[in-house]
Amino acid sequence: MAQPPLITLNDLRLTFGGKPLFTGVSFSLSKGERVALVGRNGAGKSTLMKIISESVESDSGDVWRQPGITYAIVSQEPSLAGYETVLDYVSEGLEASYMAEAELMEFGVDGAADPTTLSGGQQRRAALAKAFAREPDVLLLDEPTNHLDVPMIETLERRLKGFNGVVLLVSHDRRFLENVSTNTLWLR
Repeated sequence: MAQPPLITLNDLRLTFGGKPLFTGVSFSLSKGERVALVGRNGAGKSTLMKIISESVESDSGDVWRQPGITYAIVSQEPSLAGYETVLDYVSEGLEASYMAEAELMEFGVDGAADPTTLSGGQQRRAALAKAFAREPDVLLLDEPTNHLDVPMIETLERRLKGFNGVVLLVSHDRRFLENVSTNTLWLR
Protein backbone atom coordinates (compact mmCIF):
# COMPACT_ATOMS: atom_id res chain seq x y z
CA MET A 1 0.00 0.00 0.00
CA ALA A 2 1.34 3.41 -0.97
CA GLN A 3 2.32 5.82 1.77
CA PRO A 4 0.47 9.15 1.95
CA PRO A 5 2.58 12.09 0.80
CA LEU A 6 4.60 14.12 3.31
CA ILE A 7 4.97 16.94 0.77
CA THR A 8 2.95 17.85 -2.33
CA LEU A 9 3.92 20.55 -4.82
CA ASN A 10 1.31 21.76 -7.29
CA ASP A 11 2.01 23.97 -10.31
CA LEU A 12 4.97 25.85 -8.83
CA ARG A 13 6.42 28.75 -10.78
CA LEU A 14 9.48 30.82 -10.04
CA THR A 15 11.07 33.63 -12.01
CA PHE A 16 14.59 34.92 -11.55
CA GLY A 17 15.74 38.16 -13.12
CA GLY A 18 12.46 38.42 -15.03
CA LYS A 19 12.92 35.01 -16.67
CA PRO A 20 11.09 31.84 -15.65
CA LEU A 21 13.40 29.53 -13.70
CA PHE A 22 10.75 26.83 -13.71
CA THR A 23 7.00 26.57 -14.35
CA GLY A 24 4.37 23.92 -13.72
CA VAL A 25 6.38 21.89 -11.21
CA SER A 26 4.10 19.33 -9.55
CA PHE A 27 4.96 16.19 -7.58
CA SER A 28 4.51 14.46 -4.22
CA LEU A 29 7.06 12.92 -1.88
CA SER A 30 6.13 9.99 0.34
CA LYS A 31 7.91 8.17 3.14
CA GLY A 32 10.45 5.68 1.86
CA GLU A 33 11.11 7.48 -1.43
CA ARG A 34 14.63 8.48 -2.42
CA VAL A 35 14.15 10.91 -5.28
CA ALA A 36 16.89 12.25 -7.53
CA LEU A 37 16.18 15.78 -8.75
CA VAL A 38 18.09 16.24 -12.00
CA GLY A 39 18.38 18.95 -14.61
CA ARG A 40 20.87 21.23 -16.29
CA ASN A 41 22.94 23.69 -14.27
CA GLY A 42 20.81 26.69 -13.39
CA ALA A 43 17.51 24.82 -13.80
CA GLY A 44 16.51 25.63 -10.21
CA LYS A 45 17.17 22.33 -8.46
CA SER A 46 18.75 23.88 -5.37
CA THR A 47 16.11 26.62 -5.32
CA LEU A 48 13.32 24.04 -5.47
CA MET A 49 14.82 22.32 -2.42
CA LYS A 50 14.80 25.70 -0.64
CA ILE A 51 11.11 26.11 -1.51
CA ILE A 52 10.36 22.68 -0.06
CA SER A 53 12.22 23.58 3.15
CA GLU A 54 10.38 26.91 3.38
CA SER A 55 13.49 29.09 3.06
CA VAL A 56 12.37 30.50 -0.33
CA GLU A 57 8.85 31.15 -1.65
CA SER A 58 7.66 30.35 -5.16
CA ASP A 59 5.97 33.05 -7.25
CA SER A 60 2.85 30.93 -7.57
CA GLY A 61 1.57 27.43 -6.95
CA ASP A 62 0.93 25.47 -3.80
CA VAL A 63 3.16 23.53 -1.42
CA TRP A 64 1.44 21.28 1.09
CA ARG A 65 3.47 19.81 3.92
CA GLN A 66 2.19 17.27 6.40
CA PRO A 67 1.92 19.17 9.70
CA GLY A 68 4.87 18.67 12.02
CA ILE A 69 7.31 17.20 9.51
CA THR A 70 10.97 17.90 10.13
CA TYR A 71 13.73 18.63 7.64
CA ALA A 72 17.48 18.30 7.54
CA ILE A 73 19.35 20.05 4.77
CA VAL A 74 22.88 19.53 3.50
CA SER A 75 23.68 22.40 1.16
CA GLN A 76 26.31 22.43 -1.59
CA GLU A 77 28.67 24.40 0.65
CA PRO A 78 27.95 23.69 4.33
CA SER A 79 29.06 26.45 6.71
CA LEU A 80 30.58 25.45 10.03
CA ALA A 81 31.63 29.01 10.86
CA GLY A 82 30.97 30.24 14.38
CA TYR A 83 31.28 26.89 16.14
CA GLU A 84 34.07 26.10 18.59
CA THR A 85 34.08 22.38 17.80
CA VAL A 86 32.60 20.08 15.21
CA LEU A 87 30.51 18.48 17.97
CA ASP A 88 29.02 21.92 18.77
CA TYR A 89 27.99 22.21 15.11
CA VAL A 90 26.53 18.72 14.81
CA SER A 91 24.74 18.75 18.19
CA GLU A 92 23.21 22.23 17.76
CA GLY A 93 19.52 22.02 18.66
CA LEU A 94 19.67 18.44 19.92
CA GLU A 95 18.53 17.66 23.46
CA ALA A 96 21.35 15.16 23.97
CA SER A 97 24.68 15.00 22.18
CA TYR A 98 24.88 11.19 22.00
CA MET A 99 23.18 11.14 18.56
CA ALA A 100 25.67 13.71 17.28
CA GLU A 101 28.58 11.72 18.69
CA ALA A 102 27.31 8.49 17.11
CA GLU A 103 26.88 10.13 13.71
CA LEU A 104 30.31 11.75 13.89
CA MET A 105 31.78 8.29 14.48
CA GLU A 106 29.75 6.88 11.60
CA PHE A 107 31.00 9.58 9.24
CA GLY A 108 34.56 9.53 10.59
CA VAL A 109 34.85 13.09 11.89
CA ASP A 110 36.55 14.13 15.15
CA GLY A 111 33.96 15.98 17.24
CA ALA A 112 36.68 17.83 19.16
CA ALA A 113 38.20 19.29 15.99
CA ASP A 114 38.13 23.01 15.21
CA PRO A 115 35.70 23.41 12.27
CA THR A 116 37.98 25.97 10.60
CA THR A 117 40.66 23.30 10.14
CA LEU A 118 38.47 20.79 8.29
CA SER A 119 38.95 19.88 4.64
CA GLY A 120 36.02 20.11 2.22
CA GLY A 121 35.36 16.39 2.61
CA GLN A 122 35.43 16.59 6.41
CA GLN A 123 33.01 19.54 6.33
CA ARG A 124 30.66 17.55 4.08
CA ARG A 125 30.87 14.54 6.42
CA ALA A 126 30.14 16.77 9.44
CA ALA A 127 27.11 18.23 7.63
CA LEU A 128 25.85 14.72 6.83
CA ALA A 129 26.36 13.69 10.47
CA LYS A 130 24.34 16.73 11.57
CA ALA A 131 21.52 15.87 9.16
CA PHE A 132 21.26 12.23 10.22
CA ALA A 133 21.56 13.06 13.95
CA ARG A 134 18.28 14.97 13.72
CA GLU A 135 16.36 11.90 12.53
CA PRO A 136 14.25 14.09 10.23
CA ASP A 137 11.23 13.11 8.19
CA VAL A 138 12.78 14.70 5.09
CA LEU A 139 16.44 14.81 4.04
CA LEU A 140 17.31 17.42 1.41
CA LEU A 141 20.79 16.76 0.04
CA ASP A 142 22.44 19.09 -2.48
CA GLU A 143 25.50 17.45 -4.07
CA PRO A 144 26.09 15.21 -1.02
CA THR A 145 28.99 13.29 -2.58
CA ASN A 146 31.13 16.36 -3.32
CA HIS A 147 34.59 16.01 -1.72
CA LEU A 148 33.84 12.47 -0.44
CA ASP A 149 36.06 9.47 -1.11
CA VAL A 150 34.63 6.16 -2.36
CA PRO A 151 34.37 4.47 1.08
CA MET A 152 32.46 7.47 2.47
CA ILE A 153 30.14 7.55 -0.56
CA GLU A 154 29.43 3.87 0.10
CA THR A 155 28.67 4.69 3.75
CA LEU A 156 26.29 7.43 2.62
CA GLU A 157 24.60 5.06 0.16
CA ARG A 158 24.07 2.49 2.91
CA ARG A 159 22.64 5.10 5.27
CA LEU A 160 20.28 6.52 2.65
CA LYS A 161 19.00 3.06 1.71
CA GLY A 162 18.19 2.45 5.38
CA PHE A 163 16.58 5.85 5.94
CA ASN A 164 12.84 5.66 6.67
CA GLY A 165 11.79 9.15 5.60
CA VAL A 166 11.90 11.02 2.29
CA VAL A 167 15.19 11.77 0.58
CA LEU A 168 15.36 14.41 -2.15
CA LEU A 169 18.81 14.75 -3.61
CA VAL A 170 20.67 16.64 -6.28
CA SER A 171 23.90 15.13 -7.58
CA HIS A 172 25.99 14.96 -10.73
CA ASP A 173 27.28 11.56 -9.59
CA ARG A 174 25.27 9.21 -11.82
CA ARG A 175 26.54 6.03 -10.19
CA PHE A 176 25.49 7.32 -6.78
CA LEU A 177 22.04 8.29 -8.08
CA GLU A 178 21.58 4.88 -9.71
CA ASN A 179 22.53 3.17 -6.46
CA VAL A 180 20.26 5.10 -4.09
CA SER A 181 17.34 6.63 -6.00
CA THR A 182 13.93 5.02 -6.17
CA ASN A 183 12.62 7.72 -8.54
CA THR A 184 14.01 10.49 -10.73
CA LEU A 185 12.44 13.90 -11.36
CA TRP A 186 13.69 15.98 -14.29
CA LEU A 187 13.57 19.74 -13.90
CA ARG A 188 13.55 21.39 -17.33
